[in-house]
Amino acid sequence: MNEIRKWLLIINLFVTTYSYSQSVNGFVVDVVTNQKIPFANIYCPIVKTGTLSNENGEYEFHSQSFPVQFVVSHISYQSDTITINTPSDHYTVHLKPAVHELDPVTVSNAGYKLIQQAFDLVNINKNLVYGKAFYRQLTINGKQSTEIQEVVYDIKLSSSKIEGVQIDNARYAKLPSDDKKMYFTFSNFSYLVLAQRAIGQSKPTENTVLFPVRSDVADYYTIRVTNVLSQSNGDKIAELDCHIREDYINPAFSGKVYINMTNYKLVKVHGVISNSLGASINNAKTLTENYVYTVDIDYANQANTTVFSSIRIAVEFDQLIKSTGEKRKDKVSAFLLINEFSNTPTRGKYKPINIHREDLKLIQNAKYNPDFWQNNPVVRRTPLEESTIKAFEQQGVMGNMKFDAQ
Repeated sequence: MNEIRKWLLIINLFVTTYSYSQSVNGFVVDVVTNQKIPFANIYCPIVKTGTLSNENGEYEFHSQSFPVQFVVSHISYQSDTITINTPSDHYTVHLKPAVHELDPVTVSNAGYKLIQQAFDLVNINKNLVYGKAFYRQLTINGKQSTEIQEVVYDIKLSSSKIEGVQIDNARYAKLPSDDKKMYFTFSNFSYLVLAQRAIGQSKPTENTVLFPVRSDVADYYTIRVTNVLSQSNGDKIAELDCHIREDYINPAFSGKVYINMTNYKLVKVHGVISNSLGASINNAKTLTENYVYTVDIDYANQANTTVFSSIRIAVEFDQLIKSTGEKRKDKVSAFLLINEFSNTPTRGKYKPINIHREDLKLIQNAKYNPDFWQNNPVVRRTPLEESTIKAFEQQGVMGNMKFDAQ
């Protein structure tokens, strides 16, 4: 009997492993222009898991069983429900552009009212949501990829912020630097992602970034409804241009906020922050300037609460290396995708997000498991990301932390 149980266990493990490895991959494209659609959301509501298409419009979706049904959506397109009967390579998803209409929103304060309603709704729903999140960060100095980081988190969310995380798996690598290379690196760039609070709950200060979704938005922003996007389910999404007033001198977001006019839920925030946010360096070795942060935040409705579904932040800046006179454009880009949602927490303690968190120290003791990362891309890697990882693995720097003198 014990032998039978042993074989049943082996068979069960084999079937589970095999079914988990099945996937669908391909592109998400515009049905009219056939252009690839980056960062489309691909979500299976039955099992509450999902992914994003990467910046090249490529996606990869894993499922334990087939057929599988998922919803593909993007703010500029009509969402579509797709049923896949078997694992498939090169499955192209075609999305129709959303219908753009200048709805009769002619009242001058319509945008302010929509933001106020969205803000009030966030403060009504206080449910906590749990899940799994995937983080990827890539640093490029000039044309050289110099640093990559990937982390799988257990995550706790509320309607206004990420309440806490705990690391499940992690890997990291960076190239060594010297006074001539001066590779720029962040020890806590993920703080800018994990600490995002696009909902303004407190008085703005010089040490915080001002966002327009707040009760006193009229004191700081000029808001204008510029478009209405009609979705296939009948929802109308208002596109609001939010521009910071000229007399405000502290760090502030300017860009677009998208709000569902049917239920007043936040859909998306997209814009820029023209400020170094404390990262600027000016010393005997280097000078950095002209910082511009790009911010993209997408929202999802879970447990009757609007929470983050993905956050993408990139910063570009100019660097002058004084020893060589070289001038170059450096970039750090990162995204966080909540790829699984749940109503129950995992075991363990969720650590709150604070400015003093240092990513590298937090994942220093993470055991590097190449097989795990090879079989769990979560978001399909771009050719640049894939080649960077392979190059780092060949150099033997991928995996455990390596602290090089900077």
